[in-house]
Amino acid sequence: MPEILINGPVGRIESRYTHNINSNSPSMLLLHAHPGHGGNMDNSLSVKLHKNFSDLGFSTLRFNFRGVGKSDGEHDGSEGELADSAIALDWIQNQNQSSNEYWICGISFGAWIGMQLLMRRPEISKFILLGPPAGKYDFNFLAPCPASGLIFSGEKDNLIDHNILGSLVKKLNEQNLIISPLQAKGKILGYMILCNKETREGIEEFNDLDLDLLTALCNQAAVAIDNATLFKDITEAKNFNESILTSIATGVITINTLGEVDSINKAGQIIMKKDPEKIIGNHYMYLFEEDDHIIELITNSEIKNEIYSELNVPFLSVSKETVINVSVSPRVDLNKKVLGLVLTIEDITDISKVKSTFKRYVSKQVVDELLDDDAKLNLGGEKREVTVLFSDIRGFTSMSEKMEPEKVVSTLNKYFSLMIDIVFKNNGTLDKIIGDELMIVYGAPTSSKDDTERALKTAIEMQQKIDIFNREREKDKEFPIKVGIGINKGLVVSGNIGSRELMDYTVIGDTVNLGARLCSAAGPDKIIVSKTVWEATKKIYSYKKLKPIKVKGKKDEISIYEVIN
Repeated sequence: MPEILINGPVGRIESRYTHNINSNSPSMLLLHAHPGHGGNMDNSLSVKLHKNFSDLGFSTLRFNFRGVGKSDGEHDGSEGELADSAIALDWIQNQNQSSNEYWICGISFGAWIGMQLLMRRPEISKFILLGPPAGKYDFNFLAPCPASGLIFSGEKDNLIDHNILGSLVKKLNEQNLIISPLQAKGKILGYMILCNKETREGIEEFNDLDLDLLTALCNQAAVAIDNATLFKDITEAKNFNESILTSIATGVITINTLGEVDSINKAGQIIMKKDPEKIIGNHYMYLFEEDDHIIELITNSEIKNEIYSELNVPFLSVSKETVINVSVSPRVDLNKKVLGLVLTIEDITDISKVKSTFKRYVSKQVVDELLDDDAKLNLGGEKREVTVLFSDIRGFTSMSEKMEPEKVVSTLNKYFSLMIDIVFKNNGTLDKIIGDELMIVYGAPTSSKDDTERALKTAIEMQQKIDIFNREREKDKEFPIKVGIGINKGLVVSGNIGSRELMDYTVIGDTVNLGARLCSAAGPDKIIVSKTVWEATKKIYSYKKLKPIKVKGKKDEISIYEVIN
């Protein structure tokens, strides 16, 4: 029998269930004894009852109260267990919507909980109580009891006051009652119960006239309750919707079938920088007269009856600096009749400014990752496999000594602009600029299967772009720039290094150090890679194996390879 975990009020409810293939079969809910006395769904009595009821044709569910077995929460001895039972009943009803009867069987403490559930859930038609602890718990709420059932108790059960139980059984057997459902629109809202018809001659049996009168009263009461509930629901829904529209930061504008604005919330007024009287009643083309793109979105949604949205849209009708996310969707009633459109606008001007400024200093991937997840702004790191690329201008120090400072800065800016464009085009992360050296990472903060391939592609494109750059410099009779590149692959620690006030997203470790050493070993216009890079890309790129090198901090010589373009 498979384990079933039901979503309960305080977490999961551990259960066991046996389903009867007959859709009209009765359903049985089993409630175990007090956990303090060894009660759980897997004790021998619970298991035997489950099997017996299943053999008799019941779809049967037993479960552990909160705090028992794998069920979450803590045992509280009353309301909590009753709430668990209600959820379990909902679950078995959902599984057996055509069931002809719903039964409940409770053992000791479970009997007390079960009868409380019965009094709240009129769909329970029968009950079986095993050792109900009368005297320890109050069962007087069962007068009257709206269902019939069986009660079993043992003479040696010291948890039961048999005198109290006997009185309860007698009262239940003697009760005289009639029941009529409160039914409206085919839905049962509850039941009305009349108990013990008392006259001047004493207690009499109910007759057909009494039942007819009760039925008529219930019909009127059900209509009144349904109307009151409907009015309450409508009022609450209206107030709820209005409160949401007032409090949210997103602008919401409703447009009717004539293209006129019906309503706009507070946020919408702020974003559009207009008072409601200048918005409501006007055609949307008047509101967005300088934004053809937005008008096109609205028109398409109107014609095709579909949702259209666009991110990072300039909102020229407000200002040249304003940027919004906009969405347009059809507005329909319950009968799918088109009532107009709903337009939502979100002012992202500040976010757009932050992103564009941020991306001038770090790569797009780092920006997106940090803005999408605030947790990434915490100090700390994680191990991950990356490919690290270092590039360095050869002889730049001596070359710069022969140049004016302004010319040095200008040359570096042109060079870095060309190189960084290539890095970002290949989805690399610009880790840092150190003088005339670039450190680039593939695989952090985001990774993909072709990180190493993209690193090689970046290096080759950088050398190609430098050739073009140098031809232009030669025309201006300027010194050519020669660059050496080193690439390594391996494990690093990636994350935010520094302090709360100032931190740097970077990667550290031996892999980074070796990448820098490979760059130092690369001659002008050369790309040198480690063995790990060679192994990952040898089927894609051509290499020449070079003489191994000795690097600081390494006992053994390092195998290196030169990329052949």
